[in-house]
This record gives sequence, structure tokens and C-alpha cells, in this order.
Amino acid sequence: MIILKNSTDINDDIREKLNEFILKSFNETRLYTYDKVVYYSNNDSNNDSNKTIIGFIGINDFDETILISQLCTDVNFRNKGIATQLLKFIETTFNSNLILYIKNDSNYKKLYDFYTKRGFIEVYNDSIKYKMKKNKSHINY
Repeated sequence: MIILKNSTDINDDIREKLNEFILKSFNETRLYTYDKVVYYSNNDSNNDSNKTIIGFIGINDFDETILISQLCTDVNFRNKGIATQLLKFIETTFNSNLILYIKNDSNYKKLYDFYTKRGFIEVYNDSIKYKMKKNKSHINY
């Protein structure tokens, strides 16, 4: 079940679960910086304390452009389409261009390939990062 929430509408229980989940994949959580969050729960429980988070993506909405950040999935659910479903959800929910940044490091090659396979193109790179973009005209779902 994919859930979209404004960051200000996340209750403390889900906020704690999301922070813990993000920290399994990243050195820091930037949950407090996002306008909205999209997360994937593998159960339909209405009780937030029963929800298990298996995917996450943070988004900031800039009119015609959505910045996506910290896409991550539970290690036990990787290669099962969770990240792709989260991206498709964002693409169909927001009629906007999508941008993201990836660290310019050989350890991130699989992530770079993941995004290019899904229609993102590199628009900039330097020794620190890649900037990738997917125009709304190229979103075909």
C-alpha cells in the first residue's frame, strides 16, 4: 500500500518509523526537509503502530518540478519492484518534471542505471554529483 502524506501530517509513530527506516540506507535522515513523503507499507492496517515500512521516497514540490530524494527499500524487498512502484506513483500523482541528485561515485552505478532504465537522463555532473531529470512529457504510465 502506497501512502502519500504532507510532512506536517505525519504522526510521531510514523515519523519515528520513517527515520529509523531511512537511517538503514543513509547516513542521515532529511525527513524534516521534505514537503511530502511517499512510503510503501506491506500491510493495510489503519493502526500506524502496525505498519511496516518497506519503501520510502522524500519529495519537494517546486511548481512544475518535483525533487525526489532518499529513495530506499527494505533490503528484504529489493528487486521486487517497490522502488519502481514508488516512482510510478509520484509520476502519475504529480504532473511535473522530476529531478534528483546522485553521488558521483562508482558505488552508485547501480542506482544511476536504475534511474536511466526508468527514463531519467543526466543533465549535469561534476566530481561530486550527477543531476538527473525526467520531463513530464516522457512519463508514460
